[in-house]
Amino acid sequence: MRRHLAGGAVLGLAGRFLAFFFLLVSCSAEFTKSYDAALVSGLNAANEEALVFFSEVSVGVSTGRFEDLAAKYDSLIGKFEALRLQSKSRPTPALGLRLGSKLPGCGSAGECLDSSDFALGEIVGIFQGMKDDNRNLGLTTATVQINKAGYQNFIEQVLVIENALGGGLP
Repeated sequence: MRRHLAGGAVLGLAGRFLAFFFLLVSCSAEFTKSYDAALVSGLNAANEEALVFFSEVSVGVSTGRFEDLAAKYDSLIGKFEALRLQSKSRPTPALGLRLGSKLPGCGSAGECLDSSDFALGEIVGIFQGMKDDNRNLGLTTATVQINKAGYQNFIEQVLVIENALGGGLP
């Protein structure tokens, strides 16, 4: 379906998209949560700690090593949970909530716009699952690699989003 503009020009789907894009870029309306430098700093520090931990357990660990690692699991779980709460505490602008409620596949108005909160919750779940498995069964090299891949997927998502909010991406 084509729409005719005042000058007789035809604006197809691609043209409407470009017009909408330039409108969004040119206005100063906020759709997403604000950048939080302290959150990004905390994410970077926790990410470093997590990657050191994954390196330490990369060859797998027995249940006998659980006591040695329990404090590290607790530290990672606590840090990522605190970061999730810090991210979640930022208000989503009203315009973003209205837009989010119109997007298909969003369970709630802010769900699609709050993907950092979701991803951080998944990271907490990864470390809780590893802790439970380590305590009860031990961790194989393959199990560690699978959990690390899941972790990297979620932390990359969070870091890209949070750095983009601060203008840190090209």
